[in-house]
Amino acid sequence: MDIREYKVKELPYKYVLFYNIPVEQMESFRIMLSGDKDDNAILTYCYIDPEAGVSYKGLCSCKITGDKVRYNLSEQLIGLTLREGGIECDAIVMENVAEGYGFQEEAESIKEEYGYFEEKVAIDYNNIFDAYRHPFYPDDIQVFFPTSAGGYETMWVEENGATAKGIMCRLLNEPYDESIGYNYGDLVNVVPKINSSGEIIPVADGSQFCKVEPEDWNYLL
Repeated sequence: MDIREYKVKELPYKYVLFYNIPVEQMESFRIMLSGDKDDNAILTYCYIDPEAGVSYKGLCSCKITGDKVRYNLSEQLIGLTLREGGIECDAIVMENVAEGYGFQEEAESIKEEYGYFEEKVAIDYNNIFDAYRHPFYPDDIQVFFPTSAGGYETMWVEENGATAKGIMCRLLNEPYDESIGYNYGDLVNVVPKINSSGEIIPVADGSQFCKVEPEDWNYLL
């Protein structure tokens, strides 16, 4: 699953295994983590840096073969820290990883150094869209924007105030898909939709700009 499809509050204080990494980026990661030339993934630990926000500490380079992961441990790490948005590829988020490699000790060390902000990743179900709000910037919401191809793109918006149907927000990203019809800085009306799991999700009301009309958003439900 693409790292951008995870809710941001699902990531801190978990292990994140990145794979299908762009070739040039993976080559750099191998060097920084002293990996082997056939390594094709990296294991990281996600945490919150009070100054830099959501961050990922590189733990080791890995090789994924089928459903097996080989951890390539090394004492010669140059060091690798990724910030939110610094890598866009597939990822697996894990509560725990195999013991005996020292990853648990490293995770505890990171929390001791940067702090453990458990309350910032807790979800308040009395606060609309709280699961999709940024842990350090609660006015920023990760929103689903329908596309003309029948898919969606998730982007960040900043809440400005309530509307009759939802929340008026300012778009903080530039869409990849031009059919979305919005641009960075535009005002977007974000409305609640209920998906098949009964969860309320934030969806951009595209009735004024987007080629996809609200009645066609059933694939999100």
